[in-house]
Amino acid sequence: MRAGVALSRLSSSTFQFGNLNQFPTIYKPNLLQLSSFSRSSNPSNINLSKKKLFHTVSSAMASSFMPEQARVPPAIELPTPPVTKFKIALCQLSVTEDKERNISHARKAIEEAAEKGVDLVLLPEIWNSPYSNDSFPIYAEDIDSGGDASPSTAMLSEVAHRLQITIVGGSIPERSGGRLYNTCCVFGKDGKLRAKHRKM
Repeated sequence: MRAGVALSRLSSSTFQFGNLNQFPTIYKPNLLQLSSFSRSSNPSNINLSKKKLFHTVSSAMASSFMPEQARVPPAIELPTPPVTKFKIALCQLSVTEDKERNISHARKAIEEAAEKGVDLVLLPEIWNSPYSNDSFPIYAEDIDSGGDASPSTAMLSEVAHRLQITIVGGSIPERSGGRLYNTCCVFGKDGKLRAKHRKM
């Protein structure tokens, strides 16, 4: 028991530079050389010259990094992207129970905006139908089928291509796979559907 105490006392002064488990390859050879410690019953019999082995190893563990000498690398200068100016039209539409009238009204608003030189037209949410859960199933369209199945998106596609503008078509009720969605469609200047997003 006293031998254990002797080794413990030595550990408190010599192992202060690190944890043995972190550096097993460094300390294990030295522990083998100091195995006589465990057999010593008197701390005064320990050869203190052996302790230098640990001090030598601890110097190898010291870091040469000095925080006061740290430097931040210079920032990399990147070219400034060109600024492109374009006009945007935000359309607020009155909606009735007449779907054909709603589509015609939206067409007229887009054409008036294009006459003022806009590049991008944005329509409001649910512009072709009254905003109610009872109306959505009645006014919903099959956007993926297009044509007669979706007269609202067919109009947006035709106008975008004819006027060479981009249209963010607000949203309309969409029917797909037996479900209803509140869907926004984006049409490019070529009249093609560029994006479609279903509101969560």
